[in-house]
Amino acid sequence: VVGLAANVPVVPVTGWSVVLGLCSAGAGVISPWAGESLAEVNALFLRATLRFVSWCASMPGGALGMYWFSPVYAVPLMGVLGIVFHLRDPDERRRWMIGTLASVVALAWLPDADTTRGLLRVSFIDVGQGDAALVEHPDGGAMLIDTGPVPPDVRSGVVPFLLRRGIGELDAVVVTHGHDDHAGGLRAVCSTFSVHRIIAGTACTPGDTIRWKPDCRVQVLSGQITADTALLRRMNANRNSIVLRIVYGRTAFLFAGDAEQAEEERMVQAYGEALRASVLKVGHHGSAAGTSDAWLQTVAPPVVVISVGRMNRFGHPAPSTLHRLSSRGIEIRRTDREGAVLMVSDGDTVQIVEWR
Repeated sequence: VVGLAANVPVVPVTGWSVVLGLCSAGAGVISPWAGESLAEVNALFLRATLRFVSWCASMPGGALGMYWFSPVYAVPLMGVLGIVFHLRDPDERRRWMIGTLASVVALAWLPDADTTRGLLRVSFIDVGQGDAALVEHPDGGAMLIDTGPVPPDVRSGVVPFLLRRGIGELDAVVVTHGHDDHAGGLRAVCSTFSVHRIIAGTACTPGDTIRWKPDCRVQVLSGQITADTALLRRMNANRNSIVLRIVYGRTAFLFAGDAEQAEEERMVQAYGEALRASVLKVGHHGSAAGTSDAWLQTVAPPVVVISVGRMNRFGHPAPSTLHRLSSRGIEIRRTDREGAVLMVSDGDTVQIVEWR
């Protein structure tokens, strides 16, 4: 929506940046100092442009949802244009052409048919090698579980996704543990949105229930096992990862953080069949250190989501984990292959939203 207005100052400034870029490249051949000086001046223009564009993109109502375009939609358009093209009267052809194109534009700008209204919506966001999940209640409240790594630019990470969803404030942000791939985006989230609560560390202990919505129970199944900071520094932070189970009606979503087999065994012994979930966010990005057979048997999820980066250096998800999941007939969804994985619950069933 703001694109046309934003282009008024951006286009001429970008033109000057191109000229300065060419001048700095040419001057660098003669004098490296002159080339670097021009490049620094150009960098000022570019940084100002990026800041302005980011500000425009973050404005409320800066973007509107539209019906997702599919190539098959082009068939009737091409048919109409073909008929119009063969009209003999040039004036009539022109009127039909303008009318057809105007209709297409009007249809494209129709608000997106949001079929998830009135439902609990859970979005497993594609943040690369990391974790972030947005839980949106039917009444409009929202909770973020983990924030992903530090975004490489303003177009990446959780912030653009939340803005696209029209999120202005978050009831709570739960940071399962302090690793960068789970907590790196916290600063960007807090500087962009109004965050009412940040829940991390000893703020919740196993057995607690996080107050959020009356019809949505947020259970803490695992968390920081000690307050001894010296011991915490020596421990694997994954062992202190907060594990949440969100119950909505007869459906449940289990977010395993980076929990590994030792924590899984403890939860299985402590909760047993109370761990059952409709959807499991696989622990530690599908690492071989977690997602044991006993855990899967107890949780019994029909669907799992693996939040993982493309071609990551850790080799996640591990082949052994994928084998354990597939051998049980569990449907596997992965953010490295699908992008964000979106699901909705009406309290009785969970459905996957095919958004591509």
